Amino acid sequence: MTITPQAAGRLALLGLLGGIVELTTVSQISIFGVPADLSPLLVASVGFLCGSVPGAVFGFCLGLFVDTALLQTLGVNSLVYTAVGYGAGRIRELRDPAHALAPVAIGAAATAVATIGFSLLQFLLGVEAPVSLLLVRQILMTIVLNTL
Repeated sequence: MTITPQAAGRLALLGLLGGIVELTTVSQISIFGVPADLSPLLVASVGFLCGSVPGAVFGFCLGLFVDTALLQTLGVNSLVYTAVGYGAGRIRELRDPAHALAPVAIGAAATAVATIGFSLLQFLLGVEAPVSLLLVRQILMTIVLNTL
């Protein structure tokens, strides 16, 4: 799918506003003991609607914005969200997304890949964080919350 300059501007505005809302509002509200994470859902929706390459580019840009805003290790969220956007776009290109529950399944899978991938990359980079069953509980509850 070809992205026009107008569509690219809309996607850039969507990424900027979505990232700001995620960082300032949504991440501060805790439901079921975990905060919601709208970034993987946003990246997966762009990939699912626009295709694999626009989804990957959008995921990289949103991940870089989130990493920069939170002063985290640059590239971790970018790498994870690039994979999420590309994967959602490939599913759209390979399968018919006509089923009504397809966006729900894509959102759940995108959240699972993003949270597990981010945790795994942080562990591999040597970030000092306790790895316990509490981390597994938080990952599962984030997936459930984002699926709802």
